[in-house]
Amino acid sequence: MDKGMTYKTVMKEAEAEIIEKKSRFIGAAKPVETEQEALDFINEKRSRFYDASHNVYAYILSDNNIARFSDDGEPGGTAGMPVMEVLKKEGLTDLVVVVTRYFGGTLLGAGGLIRTYGKAAREGVLAAGITERIYCHEITVCAGYEW
Repeated sequence: MDKGMTYKTVMKEAEAEIIEKKSRFIGAAKPVETEQEALDFINEKRSRFYDASHNVYAYILSDNNIARFSDDGEPGGTAGMPVMEVLKKEGLTDLVVVVTRYFGGTLLGAGGLIRTYGKAAREGVLAAGITERIYCHEITVCAGYEW
């Protein structure tokens, strides 16, 4: 992204929880500037929710146009991609979203997983608050008192 342009991201780290057919989904979002920050957040959630069935994630960074996601053991395309689609649909960048699932005993099917992971991701993003920012350059000017 060119410097001087605006972009949308989230304001703060936040979580939101939804229940779908006894499965508990926790959507967590955080603004990040580097891939290492995104990976640290993912690992923090994996540690915190170590007993969860799945910790699915997606992140988009404007630096080097990085976009990655993981289904974390869910059927291909039913978890990470729906989370990524929420980020793309909202036009967000420089953030990471992790959706944690505690299996409740009832299978949701592919369509149910896609809808619920997307919904949990969206709720996490909304809890974090969408904001618009502008890329800018910081400069320092030193001048004598006569100026």
